[in-house]
Amino acid sequence: MMRGIGRSITFKWMAFSILLATIPLAIAGGNIYKVYQKDIKESVIQIQKEKASMVVERTKGFLEKATSNLLLIASDENFRRASPFQAKENLKNFLSQKDYFIELAFLNEKGLETVKISKFETKRSSGGKDQSDSEMFQVASKGQIFYGNFYYTSDGRQAMVIAVPVEKYMGRPVSVLRARVWLEPLTDLVHQIRIGKTGFAYLIDKQGYLVAHPNDKNILIGPFVDQVIAGEEGSLEFENVRGEKYLAVYKPIPELKWGVVVQVPVAEAYEPIKEITRTAIKWIIIASILAFGFSLFLTRRLTSPIKQLSSEMAKVSKGNLDVRIEPTTKDEIGVLTESFNRMVQDLKKSQEAIKKAEEKYRNIFENSKDMVFITSVDGKFIEINQAGVEMLGYSNREEIREISVRDAYIHPEERKKFQDEVAQKGFVKDYEVKLKKKDGIPLDCLITATDRRNREGCIIGYEGTIKNISYRKRMEEELVRKAGEIQTLYDLSALINQTLDIDTIFRTALEKAMSLTGFEIGAIYLLNEEGDALEMKYHDGHSPAMLEAAKVLKYGEGVSGKAISLKKPVIASINEYSSFRKSPVLIEEGIQTLVGFPLLAKGKAIGTISLLSRSPRELGQREINLLESIGNQIGLALENAKLFSDVAKAKSEWETTFDAVTDLITIRDKNYRIIRANQSAFKRYGLKPEEMIGKKCFEILHQGDQPCETCYVNETLKTKRPVSGERESRYLKGIFQYYTYPIYDESGEVILAVDMAREITEEKKLRIEKEVVNQVNKLLAFSLDVRQVANAIHSEFKKVLHSDRMSIALFDEGGRRFQYFALEKDYAGAELTKDMTYPKEGTTFEKATETGRPIIVEDIFGSEVWLDQRLFQEGIRSSLVFPLEYQGKIIGTLNFDSKEVNRFSEKDFYLVQQISSGLSISIQNALLLDKVKKSEERYRTVVEGAHDGICVIGEDNRLKFVNKRLTEIQGYPQEEMIGKDFCDFVDEESNRLMVDRFDRWRRGEKSSSSFELNAVRKNGDIRNIEINARVMKSSEKEMNYIVFVKDITEKKKMEEQLLQTEKLRALGEMASGVAHDFNNALAAILGNTQLLLYSVQEEDVRESLKTIEKVAKDSAQTVKRLQEFTRKKARQELFKLDVNSIVKDAIEITKPKWRNDAQGKGIHIEVLSYLGEVSSVAGDASELREVITNLIFNAVEAMPQGGMIEFRTFRKGGGCSSPGRRHRHRNG
Repeated sequence: MMRGIGRSITFKWMAFSILLATIPLAIAGGNIYKVYQKDIKESVIQIQKEKASMVVERTKGFLEKATSNLLLIASDENFRRASPFQAKENLKNFLSQKDYFIELAFLNEKGLETVKISKFETKRSSGGKDQSDSEMFQVASKGQIFYGNFYYTSDGRQAMVIAVPVEKYMGRPVSVLRARVWLEPLTDLVHQIRIGKTGFAYLIDKQGYLVAHPNDKNILIGPFVDQVIAGEEGSLEFENVRGEKYLAVYKPIPELKWGVVVQVPVAEAYEPIKEITRTAIKWIIIASILAFGFSLFLTRRLTSPIKQLSSEMAKVSKGNLDVRIEPTTKDEIGVLTESFNRMVQDLKKSQEAIKKAEEKYRNIFENSKDMVFITSVDGKFIEINQAGVEMLGYSNREEIREISVRDAYIHPEERKKFQDEVAQKGFVKDYEVKLKKKDGIPLDCLITATDRRNREGCIIGYEGTIKNISYRKRMEEELVRKAGEIQTLYDLSALINQTLDIDTIFRTALEKAMSLTGFEIGAIYLLNEEGDALEMKYHDGHSPAMLEAAKVLKYGEGVSGKAISLKKPVIASINEYSSFRKSPVLIEEGIQTLVGFPLLAKGKAIGTISLLSRSPRELGQREINLLESIGNQIGLALENAKLFSDVAKAKSEWETTFDAVTDLITIRDKNYRIIRANQSAFKRYGLKPEEMIGKKCFEILHQGDQPCETCYVNETLKTKRPVSGERESRYLKGIFQYYTYPIYDESGEVILAVDMAREITEEKKLRIEKEVVNQVNKLLAFSLDVRQVANAIHSEFKKVLHSDRMSIALFDEGGRRFQYFALEKDYAGAELTKDMTYPKEGTTFEKATETGRPIIVEDIFGSEVWLDQRLFQEGIRSSLVFPLEYQGKIIGTLNFDSKEVNRFSEKDFYLVQQISSGLSISIQNALLLDKVKKSEERYRTVVEGAHDGICVIGEDNRLKFVNKRLTEIQGYPQEEMIGKDFCDFVDEESNRLMVDRFDRWRRGEKSSSSFELNAVRKNGDIRNIEINARVMKSSEKEMNYIVFVKDITEKKKMEEQLLQTEKLRALGEMASGVAHDFNNALAAILGNTQLLLYSVQEEDVRESLKTIEKVAKDSAQTVKRLQEFTRKKARQELFKLDVNSIVKDAIEITKPKWRNDAQGKGIHIEVLSYLGEVSSVAGDASELREVITNLIFNAVEAMPQGGMIEFRTFRKGGGCSSPGRRHRHRNG
């Protein structure tokens, strides 16, 4: 058995030690592994992101290199000014130096290819390919660098187009240099970046095609292509069609709208994680082995002393008492070893004492004072010792042999019981019987006997000893009595420790007190709260009269009152209390003795036990002490019971409060196990206590294997501070306000967290509904036309209603049909429109408007109503129709439609009802606004179409309204004029005029309502305006002026022109007279000159006369034009003229001026003429000659020191190809 115990302890301790060492290690290792796994994953992704960034940088570098080479050419001044041939040679040399350029082309400002160089062919476009409409030219000609999409050449190589601006004029690029670039160098650059062992990188253009990718079968279009095309950056793991898993990291190239993808097999990327896993497993195994060895070592150290102790105890069991074990430790094993040594020494001493006693009492046994007997079956004494003779009171053995054994029994039947027990067992030991002496004195005896049998096994007699235990019996009774007293105290003490039920304590205490003292009647009294009376709490043996009389005793009254006042027991007879007011009842009941002893708690008397007896009784000091002890025990029990009652009451109240709280309260330990929850939590979670208590919250509530990242309990356990917040629970399908509080131990460490969750789903919904109602009311107040905010109103309703469309339907003017006042549709379908009226018969519109109650259509599928069929065609499945009432009259309905079945309920009525009245008012306001707008539009058309400016000016002289004509007059936009002072738009003189008119108006002087002012336009021009003002009262207190402004600037100009015309007419009449007289003089000169030409023969004189004739004729033409000044001119007739001849004539006419007069002044002026072959022109010879003459005169005046005047005629340009066409050309 000891070996089994040892093996059991060894095994249990070893198992416990191993578990104690490995479980924390496993937990810690697992947590560390998770952390490292997460960090390594993030590190791997970060490394791949850096590789992707390297690919981006190399791609940008390659393109920037190509672009910079092109920009270098484009910025070369020699290239930009070179001829096409030189540009071709320059591009050819550049192309031969750069391996990655395939083709170069130069496009002029019109987008035409003027030069195109290719590594495969070289040509110059004669007409040039027009690329002015291409995206490349549109981008590059605006000064931006163009990167085109990649493509495959005819030989299957990847290439792309790059274009840069070349020449600029007035800061604007007007020509473009375009290049086609091979992408193989870029592919080589990308492949130089090592992506693990089997990873790779490639590019994806904006259309999703692969660029610069390896010829690898693993390149497949992954699920991330859409993100790459959208310009997003990120990473993901995916599995291709061959079942291979890859980690892909993608990064955009915004300049190209391309993306970079770095792709590596998951197994290779996460190889460090596997290595860490293997390392962690190795260390856990090593730690487990060490834990096993250490546990084995500790187990051996622990169980070795136990095994040694077991071995030595086996020796003791065999009788070897010379055993001693030296303790090796001071722990419990050492204490047990010392106890074992003491036990062995005690056994040894006892054995020695037994030997000594056996030696000492051998003679006593031989001369035993106990009766030794042998009797026959029939009850005759065969043999008896002297002690037996003396014990039974006989004088000799012979006398006792004469009597029957049955005669020695007080109760002869006990002889038969003795025989039966011996016959059953074969012996009896310490069989207690009542014997009697010869004189009849009873004896208490113990019989130890066996049966005597013959060879056949039949009982022939009995032999044994009889011990007189009368004295011991009396002692035992005394001991029993004392033990009973002690047991009573013990029972009371145990009762106090085991139960705090006051009624149980009262019953047990009173029973014990009555049984110990032998009193028949008893009661327990306690002081009331005032301390002036004793109230009976428990009683036993009272008659109804006694019970009625003794329910309440005054303080100090009777033995109980005296006992509590003296704080000690009081014993008295009824005679001593004959004056007691309760004595007649006690005397009538036959009470003789009264006892009262106090119940004390911490030295304070809190009650008494009253005992009554119908016989005279006396109590010794021992009994009195016992009663005092009982009183103290009961007092302590009552005090403890009171404390427990208070605690139990407080606990009950707390638990009642805890379970009565409607919030969800749970208490969780550091391992997230729920150790307590209130009834609201059990009910809301739908779990029984045994399903929640002891379970981890994230396992049973969220079906997870680790704490939630956003868990408030987790944050409280980490931060050791209360946390609160709001969160939506998918498990409970509601919104909750969370409060978590830490519970600390004595050292200040958080051991528990209280999580209180208050569901605010309905509050949130009501709050949202309230916000929706407020927002809708704001929208209705914001706009006078509800149709303008209908979509916004529906957007607010969508926050609480599952609606896909909202519409408002109103009665038409006749009230028999309806039309849609507002109709929100996501497509332009013709099923239902706002411009038509529809019959209401049989529709939900009719039901809602006639009953005045909302209508819910859970599913319109299969409905025969035409309106439902139309709605079904538009994808609607359920609807809510709410009647709109205005001033007690139904005007229409507010309709909500959903594309899902049964999306509305009666709970939605309350929300819609809150805004229906306001919506009805807004609809009426909108209808009224339509009427006002129509009326206003008529008047606005009149005002805006007026030919005069119209404005409204307030009492502060600021403009409140201006029409379009006034803005045209002032040259200001309408928004700049509104709110400005009218005086800001007129000059200073007009300001003074207005101030003067206002002063005269205040003095009561009457003046014309029309007056003229000078308006200053925005550009500074002055316009003459005529003002006509009228007073316009907008209200009783507000007074405005409506002013009509007429622009009379042209009228003023016409008046001035008329005046000027009159002056010119008078001047013309005077000039006509002068011209007439001058014409007469010219006629005489011209006539005489012509007569002289017929008579004079000298050539020099004839030339002078011809000059006089030409001048006279020109003067005549001047006079003719002067005469025609006042007459309406007809279209002047033009003649074909020789320009060279006109120039020669002008030089000859002015010769006196530039030669004769100049020489007379000592000045030399030379006039040269180089007259080329020019075509004729149409004109007036006299006027053209006058122009050239004036030029010569002006030139002479401009050369006071002399000089040279040169005339040159020649043709420039194509000239006139035909008389009917005009061409632009310049003559010099």
